[in-house]
Amino acid sequence: MPPRRRVLAFGLGGDAPPPTDLVALGSGGLGLAVGLTEGGLPAAWGPAAPAALPTWPPPDDAVGAAPTAVAAAPDTVLALTPCTVHAAGWAGDGLMGLEEGASSPPYSAWARVPLPLPPTLTLTSISAGEGHALALDSAGRVWAWGCDAEGQVGLLASSSCAVASPTCVLGPGSVRGGPLCAAVAAGGRHSLALAAAVAPRPPSSRPKAPSPPPSHPPVYAWGWAGRGQCGSGDGGGAPPSPPAPRLRAPTPIPGLAGLPAPVTALAAGLAHSLFLAGGGVYWCGAAWAAPAEGGVGAGGGGGTGSTPPAGDTDTPALVAGGLLDSAGPAGDVSAIAAGGRHSLALTAGGAVVAWGCGRQGGLGEGWQRDGDEGAGSGGGVGPVTLVAGGALSVAAGRWHSLVVVEE
Repeated sequence: MPPRRRVLAFGLGGDAPPPTDLVALGSGGLGLAVGLTEGGLPAAWGPAAPAALPTWPPPDDAVGAAPTAVAAAPDTVLALTPCTVHAAGWAGDGLMGLEEGASSPPYSAWARVPLPLPPTLTLTSISAGEGHALALDSAGRVWAWGCDAEGQVGLLASSSCAVASPTCVLGPGSVRGGPLCAAVAAGGRHSLALAAAVAPRPPSSRPKAPSPPPSHPPVYAWGWAGRGQCGSGDGGGAPPSPPAPRLRAPTPIPGLAGLPAPVTALAAGLAHSLFLAGGGVYWCGAAWAAPAEGGVGAGGGGGTGSTPPAGDTDTPALVAGGLLDSAGPAGDVSAIAAGGRHSLALTAGGAVVAWGCGRQGGLGEGWQRDGDEGAGSGGGVGPVTLVAGGALSVAAGRWHSLVVVEE
């Protein structure tokens, strides 16, 4: 009998189980989980999910292409096709591509997001934050739209909270230029993009002066940075200082340049960021993303004014503990996901490790602690083993964790 795949959900609540024919997961919202079915249709479930998504394909889609990826904001589902993005849910913040003041009944129909993609290109990935979204095209350019109140869309002169027209914000031909990119991640109110590796030039027979070793492709961050999630610290050992409240333009994260290996994957939570490099996970931002000691992470409460709470950091640091300390290839991390206040890591051996705030059960039973929910509550729990083996992929929402396992 061939292996069977199913989705395990932790902390999602509600009575609706995941669909049984899911083949891919998407980042989720607040009580809203999303994925793609075997038939190539977007699916949504959870206590905040609609009774049904609008019929696919949308009436205004002449091609009728099946979605290749899905993502969810707290109350909006985004479906990516090779040529465009469709959205269903709440019409605010410009996330559905509708101008401010426009309205429609939630989940009544798919709205086509007006992304001006050249006909020679396709869209390859999408990520949704609390009120904004990022998409990556086949040329390696980053598109952004939605709420730009904290600079998370990346329009330097923007004063609008709602940017309904997606704009190319990073890469050749964008509003500010920049490198080609390989991955994007939208956090609560911040954005991340990983620059693509540059192919080495063919060797030359002519003698030349020694050149410095190549640096790793940079990771860019922009948007709200008040908890250190944009990684603005230089890692030079200087006393920590309050991070800039926001970055209005994509800015390289200096603390990642000296890692032993280049960053290969990104994830972004409400106020923390994760980076996968050389089989290890690095974090910056709010204390709930910190590696814990004795089951409880360091860090204090929510903080006030411009001073970040104790335990927050704007310099990327290695996550350790539990299975993340395992020696050998089986302990290496192959994928990461960031929830609102918790994090997931999938190891090469098929285990899933979780850490952070487990208040709603996203870390599994027995770890439902508050974690960074007020002064003196602590930064989080873990790392703990959420799934011991057989896991193939992971995804996370505000409070929940999703794991695809093979049995």
